[in-house]
Formats: sequence, structure tokens, C-alpha cells
Amino acid sequence: MSPEQAGGRGHLWRVDSLEQTGAFGPQGDVGSPGANGVFVKLSPDDLRVVTIGADHAARVWDLASGMPLSEPLRHSDTITSAEFALDAETLVTTSRDGTAQVWNVRTGRARTPPLRHGGAVLTAIVLSGGAGLVTLSEEKRLKFWDLASGNLLRTVEGDYFGSTP
Repeated sequence: MSPEQAGGRGHLWRVDSLEQTGAFGPQGDVGSPGANGVFVKLSPDDLRVVTIGADHAARVWDLASGMPLSEPLRHSDTITSAEFALDAETLVTTSRDGTAQVWNVRTGRARTPPLRHGGAVLTAIVLSGGAGLVTLSEEKRLKFWDLASGNLLRTVEGDYFGSTP
């Protein structure tokens, strides 16, 4: 089913029975589906889902009610990834605007100042203990951050994309 046929809503399905069990997001508010697609990721507690589209915003949805938990979480350019922390209350977004942002998903407020790179930030990984964060930028830099404070702990430079002989 195309996003247009689905009415702009996300739909939930049971894997074992292939039955639709619910939907989230009011029509037309899931992001910007279509040519640019929509990214969807489930929270670690299976109670929330984050969507990102081409409108420079991430939206966190409560799966029980189908409603957003807060206002959209915005960047000034395309969001490239979104990653929940283990507590499912914290979300990290990365963007082509050169920042990663740590958010409180219930309030929609930033938990830290923007985590800055010199180029587009491609992805973020919350470390297994939940206290640290690693971001990777287009400029081939890995940055290690304290998740709670946003303090930069270490920068590692190198060719992490490999090379072709």
C-alpha cells in the first residue's frame, strides 16, 4: 500500500497473523511520505515509534493512543537518523545541518545543546550502558559524547567508509 493509499498514517500489523492491529498519526502528519520516503523506528520498550520525513522534523508517536507525544522535533535541514536511548524517553536525531540533538520525547525539548560537527551528521549510536553516544559525520569523524550533558569526550578522525583499490 502506498503512503497515499494509507492516508498518510502508519499502520501496525501482527507478524504471526498478518492482521492490522492499529495505526498512528493523524492523516497527513506522519512526516512527508512520498518520493523522499519516511524513516520509522520502534522504541526499546515497544510503546513508541519515531518517524522522520523530508520536512526536517521527527515525530514521536504513542502507539496505544496513536497520538504524538510532543510537537515535532525540528532541525534546520534533513534529518538523517533517529535513535532511541534505552530509557525510551530520550531520542537522538542527526541532521545534514551538522548537528545531532538529544531530545526529551515527552516534552519535545532538547536535553542538551546541539552536538556540533563540521559537516552533515549521518548517524548516531547510543552506547549499551546508555550514558554515551557516538556520532558519525560526512567529514569522516567519530565523536563520542556524554549523553546526559552533551559534553564532547573524544574525537577520532579517519576513513571509516573504507577505500576501493
